[in-house]
Amino acid sequence: MYVRLLASIAISLTAGFLVGCSSSGDSPPQPSVPIPPGSPFSKIRIHESQKEVYDTIGPPTSTSENQTGKGFIPYYPLWGNDMVHVQAMYKGQGVITFGGSNMYSAFDNMFVVEFKYDPNESGYPQ
Repeated sequence: MYVRLLASIAISLTAGFLVGCSSSGDSPPQPSVPIPPGSPFSKIRIHESQKEVYDTIGPPTSTSENQTGKGFIPYYPLWGNDMVHVQAMYKGQGVITFGGSNMYSAFDNMFVVEFKYDPNESGYPQ
């Protein structure tokens, strides 16, 4: 009796955990402001490398870096690839966020994780 009860509870918890942890995939974020077709930001794609972006639309007005909370998880800095985000700010265009670095790769293989078109962007950290 108790074995069946415990088994059914374990199955229910496992099913609930799996449903709660499921994701909808890697769909790109939808821009809050539509990107005009002629804008350099219309050429950007999620997962594109930082070098590809800079070669395509040019260098940013300014950049800023911030460490994500994942850098404080034990052993994550050794193998994880989301310790630092770099925001490339383009005046009058918007902000591109690059991620994908760990303690071994530094900023060598960063890629686009998000970009937001904003025609009012100042181009400098606030």
